[in-house]
Amino acid sequence: WNYPIMLLLTPVASAFAAGDAVLLKPSELAPRTALLIARLVNGAYDESIARVVLGGPETSAALAALPLDHLVFTGSTRVGKLVAAACARNLTPTTLELGGKCPVIVGRRADVTACAKRVVHGKILNSGQTCLAPDYVFVEESVRDAFVEAFERTIADMFPHGVLGSGDYASIISAAHGDRLRALVAEAKSAGCRVIECRGGAADDAPSDAA
Repeated sequence: WNYPIMLLLTPVASAFAAGDAVLLKPSELAPRTALLIARLVNGAYDESIARVVLGGPETSAALAALPLDHLVFTGSTRVGKLVAAACARNLTPTTLELGGKCPVIVGRRADVTACAKRVVHGKILNSGQTCLAPDYVFVEESVRDAFVEAFERTIADMFPHGVLGSGDYASIISAAHGDRLRALVAEAKSAGCRVIECRGGAADDAPSDAA
């Protein structure tokens, strides 16, 4: 999950430094974290300085419609458009972080082992639930197989007992997000793509081609 504490509280430091009050709405996708933040912030600050409100999309829509001095939002492009439209009615300035695509390009002269390790680390961090995670890799054909082998080997080294057996591998934030990921894999398979599953464990035991 994409840092529900950091993304919410980091802008608070800048707002406080500028002498501003803040109204915070944590993501409903991490409810226990939201409850903890609400208890800590609301218990530490007067409501004229900082206040946390809880709720779902309806609460977010109501907040975006307020005549605020500035609104900061991190999330999907779809929701970002709704936020921007709501803020436009009051000409509320916005800071919208809506993710993006992070391509990696591997040329024939690249150190494919080093590249594979960097891509794996970037993608495995938080199970890829971060805006900096590599989304896709363009690999020159002459080094494609070597890169794939190095990628599988890196996963096996990181998770010697398998990914599912590791206590260090993060979970996907919700069932809906998990379904979306599975649908993307299914779409790739139906389109005739070769899908490689990297399960970790001993390199010899890791399946090389699940398509």
